[in-house]
Amino acid sequence: MLTIPRRGLILDLPLNWDAKDYSWNWYDGTPTDVAWVETNIGYQNKCASFNGSSSYVDCWTILNWISNFCISFWYNSKNASQWKYMISQAWSNSWDKIFAVYENWSSSFVDFFNNNWNSIWTITFKSEANKWINLIIIVNWNNAYLYKNWILIWNSFWLNDRDVDSTTPFYIGRRISDYWIGKICLFRIYNRVLTEPEIHTLYLEWLRKLTPARNTYL
Repeated sequence: MLTIPRRGLILDLPLNWDAKDYSWNWYDGTPTDVAWVETNIGYQNKCASFNGSSSYVDCWTILNWISNFCISFWYNSKNASQWKYMISQAWSNSWDKIFAVYENWSSSFVDFFNNNWNSIWTITFKSEANKWINLIIIVNWNNAYLYKNWILIWNSFWLNDRDVDSTTPFYIGRRISDYWIGKICLFRIYNRVLTEPEIHTLYLEWLRKLTPARNTYL
């Protein structure tokens, strides 16, 4: 039986019917123009659908003043060639940003910024449209790790000047006017670094019921 990691879980948004936080920390997100649609895969029946023009979830300042964190979520991009922001920690009325995951043409990016809003490290990986993908981003002080479908695809050790702000809002589905188009569900944030077995568990969580007759994991 899979046990989802709960220690250090500060935000738990299944995004299956609403943007309520099930970590019991009461950090409910505020959705705007988000549709709740079928996932057509796994046991998660619904997910948040973003229209690319006006929909997003405001998670307030959930990520601020956290030196170590882990973000895990499943996403399905409608158009991998877009220059749009999947998630971001940024001011809504300017180009200033601290952390972002976005897509541009055939690549996806995880970007970290310093106090002057200059990029200090960019993680790049291949974009894939119309396919459910589990992305896990881990920051351990000055080190960053990126897992795609449980596979470690990138790590860096150059985040010495990473900005940790107290007032910058965190968004799902946008940054300023750069609205993302696609689907997201099972969005979680931890205030600690997860272990390899825990990362594997988050990957298996959604896939575990894809083959119930065989009772096997994918």
